Amino acid sequence: MKIKQIDSSNFEDFFAFQNIAYPSRIEAQERFKFQFLENHLLLDKSCPFILVAYDTDYLGKKKIVAQYASNPFEYCFNGITKPCFCGCDLYVVEDKRKYGLGGLLSLKAIKSYKPHISIGVSNEAKPLLESLNMSKIGEVHTFLWINKILSIPKYLFHQLSDAKIDLAVDEKLLYPEIEYSDKFKNITSLESWDCDLNKEDVFKFLRNISFLKWRFFTRPGYYFYLGEKQTYFVLKKINLRGLNILVILDYHCNLNDKDTFTAILDITKKIAKKNCCDGVLTMSSHAFFDSRLIKKFFLKVGAPFDIYVNIIELFSKEKIKQRETTYLTMADSDLEFAFWPKNNR
Repeated sequence: MKIKQIDSSNFEDFFAFQNIAYPSRIEAQERFKFQFLENHLLLDKSCPFILVAYDTDYLGKKKIVAQYASNPFEYCFNGITKPCFCGCDLYVVEDKRKYGLGGLLSLKAIKSYKPHISIGVSNEAKPLLESLNMSKIGEVHTFLWINKILSIPKYLFHQLSDAKIDLAVDEKLLYPEIEYSDKFKNITSLESWDCDLNKEDVFKFLRNISFLKWRFFTRPGYYFYLGEKQTYFVLKKINLRGLNILVILDYHCNLNDKDTFTAILDITKKIAKKNCCDGVLTMSSHAFFDSRLIKKFFLKVGAPFDIYVNIIELFSKEKIKQRETTYLTMADSDLEFAFWPKNNR
């Protein structure tokens, strides 16, 4: 069995393995291109930071039996920006799991691609990560605002039945007359952005012009609203278990600016109502945003996504418990891609 980093000569093998590992994913090659190859920090587009394990079957043919993907990012903390990697998509075929292959891939990735960050860690993986000197610094919570009471039984129906889910989502948004229209403008291109180096004692991923162009201006379906004082938010429509949901994918404002974040929530809810959306979904990793979301009748749903890093100790346990350590959104790591189109679930 051999572990190696893939290159363009392995892409076809890798795509074939994706069909085995994640059979519910559709547009898998397009997702791979967008998520990994078009990342502005990947300098060699033929060689993404994805490890695979090859084994030989009974016919003597080599095939991939496990994978661990990493993607380059930049994080900022106390005014300092540094490169890092986010790990995702660890998968080992069932008959190879007894050999500890997942642990070997994780060990090699975490030691090779440093600093390493994992978001959405399973309970089974936590002891492994902690043995590799990774520690938890926070959690990302999912929040949902329901626009229509009738959306609740609709959601439950799709949860409990094998009903077909219509994956088609109208790409266009209708805009109501909103009182904050002087503060936020919907734009279709962005030529400059004054980079916020985050001088606060909070861990966050860097937002610069290269990141914003890659994530929000190379594909249809992203609605970017630019505001005053280095503020913005990004919307996207998705179909989630039979519900048409408007997602606040990313948002950027100061942690003490209650008025701006409240305006973002109010605008989004009005756009959701205008477009007959069943609700609004977003994510938060900081108590400041949690409190505003709850006051605006957003409900916390699902299990949290734990954030593990192998950076030197950044925060006390008390500060982590108070949720004052991280500022992450759905646009970070691979959180958005958990909501990309899938076959019936």
